Amino acid sequence: MTAGEFSFTATEVADADGTAMTGNSVYTKTVTNDAKGNVDFGSITYDTEGTHFYKITEDKRNEGGITYDVTSHIVKVTVTDNNSGALVAEGTTAPTFHNSYAASGQLTMTGTKNMTGRAVTSEDTFNYTVKEGDKTVATGTSKGSDITFTPIKYNLTDKGTHTYTITEDAFDAHGVKSSAETVTYKVDVADKGDGTLTVTPKADQTISFTNTYSASGSLTLSGTKSMTGRDITNQDNFAYTITEATTDGVKVVAGGTSIGSDISFTKISYTLADVGTHNYTISEDAFKANGVESTAQKIAYTVVVSDNGDGTLNVSTAGDPEIAFTNTYTPTATKSI
Repeated sequence: MTAGEFSFTATEVADADGTAMTGNSVYTKTVTNDAKGNVDFGSITYDTEGTHFYKITEDKRNEGGITYDVTSHIVKVTVTDNNSGALVAEGTTAPTFHNSYAASGQLTMTGTKNMTGRAVTSEDTFNYTVKEGDKTVATGTSKGSDITFTPIKYNLTDKGTHTYTITEDAFDAHGVKSSAETVTYKVDVADKGDGTLTVTPKADQTISFTNTYSASGSLTLSGTKSMTGRDITNQDNFAYTITEATTDGVKVVAGGTSIGSDISFTKISYTLADVGTHNYTISEDAFKANGVESTAQKIAYTVVVSDNGDGTLNVSTAGDPEIAFTNTYTPTATKSI
């Protein structure tokens, strides 16, 4: 406690109920406390016997964070003649005043949301949790690229350093999964002595989360096989290859087989990296046996891949050309002479 930090006033009153005195010679005095919290109004001189009442109150100051004692204490002083030529003054027990000090502060954090694979939009909403140890102290929400958190409130018991762990709540929809990142955020809380707390984040700290958008799609082609020279049967088996010319060379993207008249191909899978136009060449693998030779046909097939923005890719064909291969059966004969 600081000397002079608090002040008190003693005023003489008419009775134990604190009724105000009348007249101009009413005793009143204001003093402050010493470093130990003691309050001394000094001596009062009496020249006659009698009973005196004094109301002692604490003066309220504009000191931030301090709650003042509003109790009015009545002190009774009895003055009697000791029959030895002197007056004796005896008073009731000195009152005690109780004060309290409180301070508060708060922190409202903000952060940023990023997205790879596509731009972040105002439709992107994510939730976050701020924990100190196992205790949740705040939550957050992002709409678009801005993350806002609920305030963290502090009192005197919170002075010191606080270490928070910030995570994104689990989410998996529309091609976006919650980030596995964990952000550590440290804050120092100190008392200013005026009823407020300073809340200071450590330097060079940022709150940032990045999500990844992915999208997928697929295409499964089919076709028909026919034969001239004879009927086609389920014993007729042929293989096919779908290729795409790229900057790195010709790439095989799918294979196919036919049993009888039906050609089926393996699935072509696409990711965001495949958005755009793909020009495929479909051909029959080399084959020659039993009077049938593979056809030299080459079928051009164009596919356009676009992003639906919801985790799926739209895969459409340009012109939707027919995939049909025809082989020719040519029997041969030999004669020995």
